[in-house]
Amino acid sequence: MLEIIKKNHKKILFSIIYGILAYSLYFQAHYVHDSYRIYNFGFFQNLSGFWTQGRPICMWFNMLFNFLKISPRIGQIISVFLVIVFMALSTNIVYNLIIKRISSDSKLNTAIFILTNCLFFNVYITEWMVFFEGCVFAFGCFLSILGAYYIIELKQTPKKIFISSILFIISIFCYQAVVAMAGTLIIAFTIYDNKDKNILQIIKKILINMIPYIIALVANFIFIKIININNSSDIRLSGNVNILYNIFFVIKQIKWCIIDMFNYPTKYIIALAITIISIFYIIKVFKNKDENKITVLYTLVTLFSLWFLSILPIMAMPSNSIYFIPRSVPYLASFLPLLLIVIYLFNNKLIIKYEKYIYITSIIFILFSTLCIIRITSECLKNNVQDIHIAKNIQNEIDNYESSTGKTIDKIILLPDKILSTSEGNITQYSDNSVRAFSADYATKEIMYFANKRLYDVTEGTLDEKEKIFGQKEYDCFDYEQLKFDENILYMVKY
Repeated sequence: MLEIIKKNHKKILFSIIYGILAYSLYFQAHYVHDSYRIYNFGFFQNLSGFWTQGRPICMWFNMLFNFLKISPRIGQIISVFLVIVFMALSTNIVYNLIIKRISSDSKLNTAIFILTNCLFFNVYITEWMVFFEGCVFAFGCFLSILGAYYIIELKQTPKKIFISSILFIISIFCYQAVVAMAGTLIIAFTIYDNKDKNILQIIKKILINMIPYIIALVANFIFIKIININNSSDIRLSGNVNILYNIFFVIKQIKWCIIDMFNYPTKYIIALAITIISIFYIIKVFKNKDENKITVLYTLVTLFSLWFLSILPIMAMPSNSIYFIPRSVPYLASFLPLLLIVIYLFNNKLIIKYEKYIYITSIIFILFSTLCIIRITSECLKNNVQDIHIAKNIQNEIDNYESSTGKTIDKIILLPDKILSTSEGNITQYSDNSVRAFSADYATKEIMYFANKRLYDVTEGTLDEKEKIFGQKEYDCFDYEQLKFDENILYMVKY
């Protein structure tokens, strides 16, 4: 690893600078549901949740920040910066693996370097940066990529399996989603390094090289089962796993997380680009007598591996609480750069013919991705400003009520509309990056304390109560008529 850093220190520095520029808005104070709680009460929040979900390293990270008496604001800056650093290191490990096998002229090498950056600095990674533990996710990503590097590069099988297994186990105990790219790269490079062998030999080699990945997955699964042996109160861990149901659920989500891309600005555009490039690639391979047709199969296997390994941890979730969010499938935003990198590996001569177009495509893609990242981060900050503004307006109404009646409000009851929204009308929701704090009872409690330093008992009521007190009018943005006072209770519409 030190050799890679010495050799590629300028490229690592470039990746860090790019990451700082692309995600620059997240160096400002920004908040989501969980971070309001940490800003209010410190890093000891939700420690048991990390433990029961099989992410003890996230728990230890919060305990370390608390022990060092690092403020949440400084902790947030450190976390965002560490995400960028670990992503930069991961980028350059993969780039080193590629260039070691095939090195072309400087223009094509530059294109591959740009695309490798895009594997890790993608739009879904923005969601890591809104959580304090995001740097732990990135650390896990780095360790898994390092583990993949040792598996691919070291020759002594027992030694490389042992080293990589340790790295993968630490990685998956950071966050289960981070190991998917490493597993995919093991498969891709194993195929490349054994492409002259028959299919059965390649499959055998892949299975051997994937042992550390499998060991880590099993270790984490057993850990979660042991920790939650008496049934966890966490809804994400309680309930039965219906594999058939989960399979159909995951298949239905393909459009949402790959084509619609969770409604991110990249939706449809990336899927369209992948389709066009794939069609062009397949036609060129089959028209060219010098190209080995099986490389198309290798490319498909690699792309399928990225999808399958990304959704594998989700498949083990209880069927009553299975869900998709960008941070749990971060590399599904990396299909396009991975496709071009894999074509470069398996069909280098074809790529060289079109190197100018690959170079232009890589520049367009990273510029487009950067603009989308900036859009996503800016919506997060807009959402924060609006949430805090609404919290202060509500507190102002409470103060007026208390001063005019002499009563003290100590309880807020949220009454739901028929149709609920997690974003304000003038703000585009990009998953958890820009979810309204007032869309959940616990977050309402946190933001009211954060903005006003008043702690309220916040609970949720029913639709019948809402219609009885407020009528049947539905809302899509905040309005003062959504507030009703009764003795020491504030009733508020949850729209």
